[in-house]
Amino acid sequence: MVDDSVDAANGLAAVLSSADYEARAAYDGCSALKVATSFRPHLVLLDIEMPGMDGYATAHELRQLAPPDSQVLVAYTAKSDSGSVAAAARAGFDLHVGKPCEMRDLLQLLERTVSTLKYRSASESLRRRHRANG
Repeated sequence: MVDDSVDAANGLAAVLSSADYEARAAYDGCSALKVATSFRPHLVLLDIEMPGMDGYATAHELRQLAPPDSQVLVAYTAKSDSGSVAAAARAGFDLHVGKPCEMRDLLQLLERTVSTLKYRSASESLRRRHRANG
């Protein structure tokens, strides 16, 4: 969870942890990159409007750190007009969630997303084994 509001980042990370997700909070783009290099998150909730490195630039940098299809980036932002949604997609975000949102809805979205990631990972593992066995 990356948000320049410390309370928002810590609060959502706590909610995610209580839902059995392994969560970390970061408060700006640069600290998000540092956390990502050691933690290797599969999913990142990322605010757009942050001082310094904004969410768009942070998303671009996160994409450079992770192997393709190994990470889902979710724009978690108050900017929910169609132009902002399109800008998030161009910046490399996979999903866009407007703030505020119901935690129940966010957790359901995360569960579906994590299930998709697990399926991708299992499929890739099977393909690698199949190639190795000939």
